[in-house]
Amino acid sequence: AHGRASIAAGKDGPFWQGKLSVYSPDLAGSLRMAGMGKIHIPPSLNRVEMEARFRGDPNTLSLREIRAKADQSVITGTLNANWREQPALDFKLHADQINLDRYMDNAGEGKGKASGSKEWDFRFMRGFRAQGEMSVSRFTAMRFTAQNLRTRYKLENGRLTSDSITGQFYGAPIISKASITFNK
Repeated sequence: AHGRASIAAGKDGPFWQGKLSVYSPDLAGSLRMAGMGKIHIPPSLNRVEMEARFRGDPNTLSLREIRAKADQSVITGTLNANWREQPALDFKLHADQINLDRYMDNAGEGKGKASGSKEWDFRFMRGFRAQGEMSVSRFTAMRFTAQNLRTRYKLENGRLTSDSITGQFYGAPIISKASITFNK
């Protein structure tokens, strides 16, 4: 990691701000060191690099002008974290492309699990709250591709919901919603 930062004392206590550039060749290891427990991340997502402007205080951290690269995706936007009580995230992010087929088993091809793949462990998702917007220019899953997906998410008590998912599927409009409970 490298960058520049300034620290100052404000009326509500100390705060810091600046610009950073980070690289993690082992994201799962970095998250373990941050107290997130043992997390299995697909090898292609375990390497992450990011640049952003930041501002924070002892209870919050705001990242803006994010430009991150994970696998083949470039992600931009803002992310705000608050850990006063239960950790909470608020975000507005955009990815140029996400290809879930790179991280899932080969079920779409009827071949069972990909060699060397393990089940993903999402139990850590029960430990925080999140809400925000995500857009993806090109999204691929089970060999199907959708364009210009936009959705608002809310994660609370291990349950991720989206009441509005919109986009284009081979030129036809998509309107959908989703709910996932992370209990394994």
